[in-house]
Amino acid sequence: MGGGGGIIGTAISIGTAIYTGGASLALGTKIALNVGASLVASALAPKPKASSLGRKSYEDQTTNRSLMSKQPITTRETVYGSTKKSGSILFMDVTDNKKRLHLVIEVASHEIESFDTIYFNDEALTLDDWIEITPLSADPNGIKRYGVSAPEQYSSDPPPAFKFPLLANILQLDQSVLIKQHLGSDDQVADYDMVQTIPQWTDNHRLRGISYLYVALAYDTDMFPNGIPNISAEVKGKKLYDFRTGSTAFSDNPALCIYDYLTDTRLGLGISTDNIDTASFTTMANLCDENVTKVGGGTEKRYTCNGIVYSDTAPMQVLDDMLSSCAGILSYSNGKFILKGGQYVAPTLTLTDDDFISQIGIESKKSRKDLFNTVKVYLHHQRLHGNLLTIL
Repeated sequence: MGGGGGIIGTAISIGTAIYTGGASLALGTKIALNVGASLVASALAPKPKASSLGRKSYEDQTTNRSLMSKQPITTRETVYGSTKKSGSILFMDVTDNKKRLHLVIEVASHEIESFDTIYFNDEALTLDDWIEITPLSADPNGIKRYGVSAPEQYSSDPPPAFKFPLLANILQLDQSVLIKQHLGSDDQVADYDMVQTIPQWTDNHRLRGISYLYVALAYDTDMFPNGIPNISAEVKGKKLYDFRTGSTAFSDNPALCIYDYLTDTRLGLGISTDNIDTASFTTMANLCDENVTKVGGGTEKRYTCNGIVYSDTAPMQVLDDMLSSCAGILSYSNGKFILKGGQYVAPTLTLTDDDFISQIGIESKKSRKDLFNTVKVYLHHQRLHGNLLTIL
């Protein structure tokens, strides 16, 4: 952002030394002019965006966001609106003589609204919470234990907890697939079943402020012929503060998403709310919430923002992407960020011919005689006894 005039001006401000010999002067001037032209070309050339530390480009992010990954260092991820994604494997271990695999998969680096659909290898799962069969379909902390009823490949019979209430907890964990959803609140506690089953997982492993899936899989070559399935989910993302009502709830309103990214002290830019022009953000938020009629019938919000912000992406690139969701323009004036765009604004000033000192002219192309292919440099110095030296 910002003009290149200063860069260009610096590039073409060339200091030329005076040499005693005319040939040396001509050579030095030509070199200086060539360097200046190279600097100008470099300043005008488009700059490639810096690649992400964890992912090479936006295309890689789009491709990989639904794939589980296991790496020692990973980026923080903020989910705005609704999206389908996977994440990093934060923990992996086996129990029961290597017959049961336990996975903890991070979905977002903050609290989310909900998990809507879970996928194994892009196959949507129908979850069964067995609530009509056993009161222990949730653990003592209130986190539900889910099995899979469809596709049939991943389904298994519910535990007979109604017959053996004292063994209900053990039988519940003995299913071929067990899925538990943690939304990532700041007061989140460690997963009860992991603490009871895995020696390395203790009450201190709370993962506060991180939403994740805990998945336990039985060793079954018929159910998982290709090994560990890729696990992903459709989620409703971050809960946002609405400055219009003073409430915090899930929203995909672009103005609220941009406001959150600017002011969030954990994952955003941490800008003080005193530096936000709330009036302009309110106008834009109301515009985004307007219902528009679809061609095929029904209505939808005028603008929504749905996607993932990676912590290793440059803030300007993040803001540009978010602004594109609402045709927005973010400016900074008088110490405040102002958000506008996305709608036609009637002009407040009308100019007529009387307001111009001359007629408006359009020059589409310079004539050949006005084009230059030679640069002449004129130098005047006392040592040259007042003579004018021309260098081509």
